[in-house]
Amino acid sequence: MNATVPSTSDDTRDVNKCKNKITKKNRFNLDSLTPIIYFSTLHIIAIHGLITIFSLKVKTILWLLFLYEIGCIGITAGAHRLWSHRSYKVNLPLKLIILAFFSVNAQVIIKKKKINNNNNQTISCVI
Repeated sequence: MNATVPSTSDDTRDVNKCKNKITKKNRFNLDSLTPIIYFSTLHIIAIHGLITIFSLKVKTILWLLFLYEIGCIGITAGAHRLWSHRSYKVNLPLKLIILAFFSVNAQVIIKKKKINNNNNQTISCVI
């Protein structure tokens, strides 16, 4: 009763493609280490900021709130709307201002953000 199902070369080729994608994806490289270092450093600085927030001047806190608002505008008007939606058109000076606002956030570059937003529903290999 040990019946084996004969496999075709197409089936094995598909399985090998999926295995190759998985092994390439799981390789350790500098791209996977960079976010770990970045977010670890960011959290250490945030803890230091929470400890020293009561010794700040009012001008410093106002500057912090101003930069927060600039960053929010950079994300919503820039990375999300301007570089992801084709119908949203602005002139070059406003594009440069939005680019500067987005750079306050220290997020990924705009090109990667656009690629991720446009291809967020694609599945490359289902196992």
